[in-house]
Amino acid sequence: MEKEKFIIGIMTGTSVDSVDTALCRFYMESGSFRFDLLNYKEYEINSDIRKLIFRITSNKFTIKELSQLNFYLAYLFSDCSQGVCKEIGFDFKNVDLISIHGQTLWHNPIPEQFTDKFISSSLQLTSISALSAILKKEVIGDFRAADIALGGQGAPLVPIFDYYFLRDEKKDIVALNIGGIANITIIPKNCSSQNLIGFDTGPGNMLIDIAVSKYFNKKFDENGEIAKSGQLIEKLYKDLLRIDFIYQVPPKSTGREFFNYQLLNSMVNEDYLPNDVIRTITQFSAFSIAHNIKKYAPINSMIVVSGGGRMNSYLIDLLNTELIDYDLMKIDELNINGDAKEAICFAFLGYLYKMHLHGNINSISGATKEIILGVSANNI
Repeated sequence: MEKEKFIIGIMTGTSVDSVDTALCRFYMESGSFRFDLLNYKEYEINSDIRKLIFRITSNKFTIKELSQLNFYLAYLFSDCSQGVCKEIGFDFKNVDLISIHGQTLWHNPIPEQFTDKFISSSLQLTSISALSAILKKEVIGDFRAADIALGGQGAPLVPIFDYYFLRDEKKDIVALNIGGIANITIIPKNCSSQNLIGFDTGPGNMLIDIAVSKYFNKKFDENGEIAKSGQLIEKLYKDLLRIDFIYQVPPKSTGREFFNYQLLNSMVNEDYLPNDVIRTITQFSAFSIAHNIKKYAPINSMIVVSGGGRMNSYLIDLLNTELIDYDLMKIDELNINGDAKEAICFAFLGYLYKMHLHGNINSISGATKEIILGVSANNI
């Protein structure tokens, strides 16, 4: 195959529920990008590490813990990279590179005064140099920094994948990913990349997961069953609807630094019933997604849903109710694994790096120009 490369893409999201690991083959065919997903695996992150990451994002940690975590993640990602190959008998020697997002600890996309500079920033943790040395492979990472340095938000990074693999000549498409944070890419029919609109809409699963963990000691609300059994709390819902981020115009991006345990605690009264809280938060996630789609996407667009939230049937029912002038489908119906999409996307960003092609869409991120994203560690 023309310009064929075998790439492992690794994504750990704001939910910190697993290491999403995708072994992909990327190549060019008749001038177009193509890929095959050879294997996909979600590797569990142990509870102690999850708790540490949540403590760090709550500013309750030591510098030693941060340093140790940085290297721990390199060893963890090494295990995942080798495991996803071993599971299908794929020779790891044939892997060309590892392309990795890293664990987001802080995302500060709006410039602000910091001592004598006016800056924004984002921190995705792991040592790509250590990972390269461990695996004896090239590792590409740090995908957000260059875009941020050029005035962009460094997010979302998925739209470049959506453009090349979901664009349709005859149909307006909305690529909706419901992870911890929900984000959309609006892809008008037969458009150029500069015609795209993409941004974070607000929480997807994040607040739901936090509440389910707090009240039921579970990672998520399977099929939305807990939410379905609850009642809407009008006061809580009205308080949530006052969150400014939902109504901001793009470019915009967010994360756990805002939609977190502290936010939830500040709004939830002790006399609220747990099921009702989760019902209300789920309704808010649906509203925030639907509001932004209706504001920016053409009526009758096809909404292609990926991410763990697509499996929350109650959330999807709420979206269908809110978005009666749109059609919803799971991305799996297009033969793209809906759980693996973001890991595949980061493998694709690594492929673009090796092809010396830009990975951002500056009209979406707000950067001053298109630029190659990522840096390489090649400690072989």
